[in-house]
Amino acid sequence: MKHIVLALAASLTIGGTVLAQTAAVTNAFMYRKDGKLEQARTEIDKAITHEKTMGNAKTWYFRGEIYEDMAASNKPEIQQKTPSNALKIAYDSYKKAVELDKKGGEYATKGKARMQNIYPPVFNKAVKNLEAKKYDEAIEAFEFAKEMRPADTVVYLYT
Repeated sequence: MKHIVLALAASLTIGGTVLAQTAAVTNAFMYRKDGKLEQARTEIDKAITHEKTMGNAKTWYFRGEIYEDMAASNKPEIQQKTPSNALKIAYDSYKKAVELDKKGGEYATKGKARMQNIYPPVFNKAVKNLEAKKYDEAIEAFEFAKEMRPADTVVYLYT
């Protein structure tokens, strides 16, 4: 009887940990939906480091959405907390979602489309940095743009 109680307690503890981490993904989704991007970022960054959710395409896809939204935000309070490489983080997150999802899966399909959407703001940022004579930042953005679309010859004209 004692062993049954211990086994039950252990399974509830383990199950609670798994639920807590899937809850982090759900919380991140809900915070993003409510426009609370900083809280969404905190939750999703927890989820990508947990062994139960780090191999889930959905986790990485939502991370990409959150970082992309932060980069696109016009709100000063969001801009202040957005990492300068937010679009790179978003792109890499979508790429990871595509790798983890089965071919033709929901997050693979959506992730590929979202990866393409990141190119224009990265390219525009590179041009703005070039015009502002921020050469190191311009080169970094152009290199990232080349990584995203190696066949696009326009990027090569600027570099």
